[in-house]
Amino acid sequence: MKNGKYLGIIKSQIVGIQYYDDEVKGSEKIFFEREPDNEHDENAVKVENLDFKKVGFLPMKTSSWLAPLIDQGKVMIDGLVKDSYYDNEYSIPIDIKVTLKSKGKDIFHKNKDISSAEEAFHEAVLYSYENIIDKCDSDVTSNFTELLSRAVDRSVLPKTKLLLELFESKVQLRSEQRTQETLDDLKKIQVGAGKHHFNLTFFPLFTKSPNGSNFISLDQAIKKKYAEGGEVSEEGDISKVKLKNNSDHFIFLPQGEMITGAKQDRVIIISTIVVPNTTEILNVSCVEQGRWEFESQEFKASDYSHPKLRKTIIESSENIQQNVWNEVNACLTDFDGESESSSLPKGMKAVSQRMKGEEKKIKLPKTACGIIVMSGEELLGMDFFDSPKTFSSYKQKLLQSYLLEGLKRKTEKSDQEYAQGLLKEMVGNKAEINTNALSRSVVGIRTKRLKADLLLHENRVCHLTAFEH
Repeated sequence: MKNGKYLGIIKSQIVGIQYYDDEVKGSEKIFFEREPDNEHDENAVKVENLDFKKVGFLPMKTSSWLAPLIDQGKVMIDGLVKDSYYDNEYSIPIDIKVTLKSKGKDIFHKNKDISSAEEAFHEAVLYSYENIIDKCDSDVTSNFTELLSRAVDRSVLPKTKLLLELFESKVQLRSEQRTQETLDDLKKIQVGAGKHHFNLTFFPLFTKSPNGSNFISLDQAIKKKYAEGGEVSEEGDISKVKLKNNSDHFIFLPQGEMITGAKQDRVIIISTIVVPNTTEILNVSCVEQGRWEFESQEFKASDYSHPKLRKTIIESSENIQQNVWNEVNACLTDFDGESESSSLPKGMKAVSQRMKGEEKKIKLPKTACGIIVMSGEELLGMDFFDSPKTFSSYKQKLLQSYLLEGLKRKTEKSDQEYAQGLLKEMVGNKAEINTNALSRSVVGIRTKRLKADLLLHENRVCHLTAFEH
């Protein structure tokens, strides 16, 4: 630890700026210096600009615990004014970069001789800091940190307060690591030789390191009575349903899988894993506009929705339900689907029966983990799963949903290199990566041509679904 160990960033402010003539600008580096003789606050930490002119102080609630650590030589700090800092007469938002010095190593040492409640609390926070973040998604970690913060009072040790303040930064760093691990997973995916059938080209997807996750499908869970799915309440919620997992298995529900029954048929709008012995609230959208009454108490798994509907879901940041209804009605009209309640799975049943068996003519290797489906240079959709076993659970439904598109297409073969290029685009430098607003376990990727959602499980890609936009 010759030059110190970088710990992370603490969000704070420069206060008292109205009393000083000198200024700082957005993205500008700032310096900190202790001012122990300050008549108003013995823990004062002044802030200086690039010309080493005083522009204000750190807030007292920050300097009260940070100053003792600086004085003891345990940490050193520097900072940066936020890029988008707003014009404010009293304060300016900043990032404080914290570096651990050799004298501060005790902050992270486990204390075998705990002699006070404050030390005991520090040990609890230290354990959480080193273990909880890697085991929970960022929503859980954020709520956990808030609960810990509520327990903090004046008697908490400065080193404990430091850990609490660094939680958010560590979550961000872990998120960046997970993103990189995700991109590394995607780089391992290879496109196999295409199989042309029913006016479409099906390219199998392979990976050098398939995940060994042991998921079961909703179909399997219901048949074995491992799960119960229904409305969230007697009144119901059009955009939410619940699934109770009574087993020791992980149940996987991919984006686009439809469920029928209860008060209304729905479609899963974001890939989800329901962990063993829990009840999960699932994000769904209605695909049966003309019914809102109980057909049954529980749901059952149905078909995969057609690619255009899944594309509509991924592209819809607003008005998702109306957009889904519009696409459902368009699909029922295009394929002459009949349903008194405008139900997509019921209306398309007759069409699906006409297509039954066609999916078996598409011979994909047993080691395939997914598919890219194209018509010429048009991408109809891309689905990649964590393993051949998971893919095989959904292959029949998935192929059937894509084959519907073939009814409206002309024969036009697709190029394997072009398909591989689409994958490369997703891991390129120009790809925009963000966390899905509905689930911290889902990462969104947007490129010039593609929009994709990736469900992560244990830091590995569990399901990738992508469409052209």
